[in-house]
Amino acid sequence: MKLAFHHQSIETIRTGTLVVAHFEGERPLLGEAGLVDWRLHGALSKLLLAGRLDGSFGSNLLLPANHLFADRVLIMGMGEPRKLVSRKLAELARMVHKKVTGLRESRFAVALPGSKPGWPTPVDVAGALASGLLAPLVKKNPFEEITIVGTPDMEVQLRSWAEEATKVLKTPWQIESHSG
Repeated sequence: MKLAFHHQSIETIRTGTLVVAHFEGERPLLGEAGLVDWRLHGALSKLLLAGRLDGSFGSNLLLPANHLFADRVLIMGMGEPRKLVSRKLAELARMVHKKVTGLRESRFAVALPGSKPGWPTPVDVAGALASGLLAPLVKKNPFEEITIVGTPDMEVQLRSWAEEATKVLKTPWQIESHSG
């Protein structure tokens, strides 16, 4: 399996499913969700107005990813930004794993939310992602490629975890890094 790290726009990533975060009460859409909305000609904003997209914790919506290099976009509800804690991130990572596995996806990318005061640190985010998304892959890995879009600090932490995990795998992960 290939584990790739990207520090560039999600618009440049070729993948099956692109997973982006959306926070409850976030209007207008910000970050990667805002970029996806723009590339999809306001489709997410229309869903917000129609009440079909609210960002509540664990909510999700799968859409075709026209105008992006991904086949589809999975919008994951992160809940209220002020309640974002590492434990909830790990739970969301497990939900992403389950959802993408259910789609029988072989390649997917996860765009991690940025950091703000009071949010989990990059180290905490990396730990949550490692325990919720990557750890289950040690036992059973149905994926060819996982791309993580985030900060260089997050990459350092996740790379360290992945390198340790390859020691227990029969087939080690191929780890790549792509920046801006």
